[in-house]
Amino acid sequence: MESVSCAMDEDVEVEMTRDRSGSVSSRRSDMSVKRKRMDDGSEQAMTGGMDEITCMSNIGVKLRKYVLAESNRVSKSACEYLLQCVGEYEGLMMRLISKNERLNGRLDEYVNRSGRAMPADREGDSYAYVTAQSMEEGNRGRANVNVKRKMPEKSYAVVVKAMDANESMTSENVKKKVMQEVSRELNVRVKAVRKTKSGVAIETVSETELKRIVDCKKFNELGLKVEIPRKIGPKIIIYDVPNEITNDELMKQMYEKNLKNYVEENVFAERVRVVTRNCKKGMSYGNVIVEVPGYVKRTVVDEGRLFVNWNVFRVREFISVLRCHRCYGFGHMMRECSVKERLCQRCGESGHLVKECKKQNECRNCKVRGGKCDHSVLSNECPEYVRALGRERARINDDD
Repeated sequence: MESVSCAMDEDVEVEMTRDRSGSVSSRRSDMSVKRKRMDDGSEQAMTGGMDEITCMSNIGVKLRKYVLAESNRVSKSACEYLLQCVGEYEGLMMRLISKNERLNGRLDEYVNRSGRAMPADREGDSYAYVTAQSMEEGNRGRANVNVKRKMPEKSYAVVVKAMDANESMTSENVKKKVMQEVSRELNVRVKAVRKTKSGVAIETVSETELKRIVDCKKFNELGLKVEIPRKIGPKIIIYDVPNEITNDELMKQMYEKNLKNYVEENVFAERVRVVTRNCKKGMSYGNVIVEVPGYVKRTVVDEGRLFVNWNVFRVREFISVLRCHRCYGFGHMMRECSVKERLCQRCGESGHLVKECKKQNECRNCKVRGGKCDHSVLSNECPEYVRALGRERARINDDD
């Protein structure tokens, strides 16, 4: 019994002392360490700047070492009982940490929607106190803050491009042909006509009108073809994953500890893949974007977390809106932008940058569309951003 416990203890020690930055603690106390020295070490661990899981792991390792040390003469029955208690304690702590992660996610969502900044943490403040203070402040200002976010409308869109890929027809040429020669024959309600990399996207308000555009013969006569955009798979974002966790290890743990009861292993291997990892320079962890089937996305997002090794990571649905950082428009990047000079993020004019601007916020995208524009071009509540988000959501195959 003792030899098995010791072997298990070694595995636990290696895995549980891994912190979020990816470092593994190499501190190994002697098996004959006295209780007073253990207490001193525990106090140091709790005040040494380590995260909660690492502190909990260190305490568990020390307790196991103490009860398993022959010099301490702990009976076999007492040893089994104490190890059982340690396991129950660790399970309780993991549940509390997971609950804390969920509360963190909800608080982040509240802050993002309300547009209010989180108050700086004061030394000695508990998480519950900070949360209560933030919610109380939000309730006081609720009359002046629109926290209800408008849901994106469903979008129906097609892409029109040159029939011959080798033909030198620019997006502007395609747009002119569509607007001047096709629009007269189509009795449809068009929400927007946007230039793409090799043509234009036509957005309408219903599936019936979308079909009318697809069936129009005039496009063929002008050397144009109409395509319905390819559906893409849903994506999730996993926050703050240490760089030392490889993609293969992440996928293995994601399946075995989170999705084994929901999806077959061969289906998981075929349809779940890491799209990208975002890690800022000098950081030891970053966010991971993963493409998944629709039912897997719903399962994971509803849970709000992923268990990987001895870590719990926050998870949300990920929808990316392509935005140009020169003109701040949607659907293209800087290298494809027709604007020659970078525009001011605040007022939308050229000749200066946002740090030099003295004007009030004026959203260029909404101004071009003739809408209300007294907000930041980067606002999540911007009607044009919400519309772009709806277009991206419409491209996602979320049915399977």
